[in-house]
Amino acid sequence: MIIRLNGRSIRAPWTQDTSGRLLLSEAAFTQVLGGQLLSTNDPQQQPVAWFSNPETPIATLLAQRLGPIRYLDITPLAQQLGWVLQPTGDSLSLITPSSKVTAVRAEKQPWGDRITLDLDFPTPFQLDPQAKTLEVSLDALTDGSPGPGLQHLPDPTRSSPNPTRTLLRWPATLSQRPQVTMLANPPRIVLDINAPSPSREIQWAPGVRWKQQAVALAAQPINLQWLELDPRTPGLRLRPVIPNGPEIAGTAALATTANQAGAVAAINGGYFNRNNQLPLGAIKLDNQWRSGPILNRGAIGWDDNGRFSFDRLTLQETLVTPTTRTPINFFNSAFVQGGLSRYSGEWGKTYSSLSDNEIALSVEGNKIGTVTELPTAGSNLTLLPSSNVLIARANRTLASTLTPGTSATIESTVSSEVGNLPQLVGGGPLLVKNSAIVLDAAAEKFSPAFIQERAARSAIGRTASGNILIVAAQPLGGGKGLTLGEIAQVMQQLGCVDALNLDGGSSTTLYLGGQILDRAPRSSARVHQAIGVFLTP
Repeated sequence: MIIRLNGRSIRAPWTQDTSGRLLLSEAAFTQVLGGQLLSTNDPQQQPVAWFSNPETPIATLLAQRLGPIRYLDITPLAQQLGWVLQPTGDSLSLITPSSKVTAVRAEKQPWGDRITLDLDFPTPFQLDPQAKTLEVSLDALTDGSPGPGLQHLPDPTRSSPNPTRTLLRWPATLSQRPQVTMLANPPRIVLDINAPSPSREIQWAPGVRWKQQAVALAAQPINLQWLELDPRTPGLRLRPVIPNGPEIAGTAALATTANQAGAVAAINGGYFNRNNQLPLGAIKLDNQWRSGPILNRGAIGWDDNGRFSFDRLTLQETLVTPTTRTPINFFNSAFVQGGLSRYSGEWGKTYSSLSDNEIALSVEGNKIGTVTELPTAGSNLTLLPSSNVLIARANRTLASTLTPGTSATIESTVSSEVGNLPQLVGGGPLLVKNSAIVLDAAAEKFSPAFIQERAARSAIGRTASGNILIVAAQPLGGGKGLTLGEIAQVMQQLGCVDALNLDGGSSTTLYLGGQILDRAPRSSARVHQAIGVFLTP
């Protein structure tokens, strides 16, 4: 779908209902028009701000969810503001009254820079944070004269690719995400770079509440974005989501993965190897182990009846022959260690050896079957849906005793209840258990560097009421992020009685209804898996 904003084509979702009303996705309303969503307790009534008092909505728009996208009826707002709307096929023409930038002003604030764009009439605008610049595009004329108060800032670069559009650029990093306020009388856009986010709560759908808040940790501000989910809501369910479906290897941007799966919301999941794009932790989907747990790290498991469990998890397996009992270190895992590991058809159609000189031994009908040498890393072995293959690493003596025809059975058990649930994602470390902080990253064998670092954090938790929180915590520009202890405290303060840390840093991403909530989309790294939120119908 295309929105032709004052003649300029922008790809964004929109639709028209049977009564002729025109609806924009809320992402299009905020990112294309510059509108803002205000707090609401009604998922079908969305107050919005657009060059109005930030505390007083200019209008309350009807909202409806179509699939994973929430749409806003902009027809009455367009009439109120003098916009001309004309749908043609998959294109929506949106013409707004002409406007002019009358001044660009800047001043220092305790958090950073405040930039104010004075206008003679309200106009749409778009923000585009890039690696080293912040771009602001306005459907407005400018005279190109320097603005007052910019002495401490490099003058913005100005360009006008067409006579009714102004493009302004300021030096800024991707992490220096501005908070935007649109004011009236006179109309102006205020960009507060590095300012904390204002608090906001939006009942986005039944069972899905979107919250935003800024907190101060270790004298640095942190922006929190989180979703509070009520798993008792009819039609709401959570699932692990993998980008490549039947294949275990591969990464993608979280928004891409969520969109392909049809999820209304998602947060990045557990750890993975960025080189071979394979998981380093547990993933269980519909009672099938796509990847096994490692190193007794924390995990979350759940079912569709509202049962959730948080705990450290080990999958304990043993190969039993007439003369030996040999531990199987890992199941369907990219974690490499000497000894035996086991792979099934849930790993994918192919197993590619993860180290040199591996030996593959199939187990067929409780006997050792085919023995295959895998001389170099990357050697491929076909896996069938029924495959059960043992990989011997750095232990040729053990492999030599497992000859074809040897009787062989596999005993399997899990260390805690979490491993018995049909849906499961591993992360770590475990943060909160039974309302107490139980953080012990060393016991989960995380490295000293990982334990000590500050970073953006993703986490999932359960409240005393049984609701689930998926949380993204991002430092403001220049900040180094949170320690593991701090994210544990945050989850406890948000009311979690159980909580688990997920992969963080550049992986930290929270998605809702077609948009990334916590960071500039281009700053979001590709991830291996996600926890998706689905609503039906």
